[in-house]
Amino acid sequence: MEEIFEESIREGSVKTMERFVYVGMLCSHLVVAFRPTIVEALKMLEGDIDIPELPERPVPLGHASFQSSVLHGLQRSG
Repeated sequence: MEEIFEESIREGSVKTMERFVYVGMLCSHLVVAFRPTIVEALKMLEGDIDIPELPERPVPLGHASFQSSVLHGLQRSG
C-alpha cells in the first residue's frame, strides 16, 4: 500500500491512506452498480461507515481467457 503514494504526500496513518485507496477503487469500479454514492464515499472516507469488501472486477472482453471461452463456445455450437 505504501508504494502507491509518493513520498511527498505520505501524511497520516497507513490505515487512513488505505481507506482512501479502497474508496477510490470502489468509486472507479467498472461495474457502476458497485460504486458507492458520493454520500456513502464521504462517510467511508471519514470512517463513519465500514468499507465493503472490494468486488471482483469483470474480465475485459479483450482478455485471453474471455476470448478462449468464446472460441470454445463457437466450436461447440458449430
